[in-house]
Amino acid sequence: MPVSDPLVSVVIPTHNRMRYLPEAVNSVCEQGYGNWELIYC
Repeated sequence: MPVSDPLVSVVIPTHNRMRYLPEAVNSVCEQGYGNWELIYC
């Protein structure tokens, strides 16, 4: 049974910075690692 890559949680806390959120999300999406989840609040 192959060992899968561990899940990485990326948390982007935001407060009154909504204009920066698309750039932050794009940065996460462009990373080379594939097994991640994105949480923003």
